[in-house]
Amino acid sequence: MGDSRERYPTAAHLAADSRMAPIAVESGRKKLACLRRGCDHRLRDATSALADATRHWHPWAHRNYADGQRQLLVVKG
Repeated sequence: MGDSRERYPTAAHLAADSRMAPIAVESGRKKLACLRRGCDHRLRDATSALADATRHWHPWAHRNYADGQRQLLVVKG
């Protein structure tokens, strides 16, 4: 990311550039969401490490992560 914070005005811009945002792959009846393989892997690793550290440190992020995990368990059955 460096010192130029205006390069990524929102979190969505950063997620898109680090290829953390999923892409839709559709073929006939199949619909999948996956990550891109071709990307700046250092930026992707740094973004995911920051998100993981925030989840452990910040109560709001911890609650959101726990809610997401509960939703996954409900969907999977």
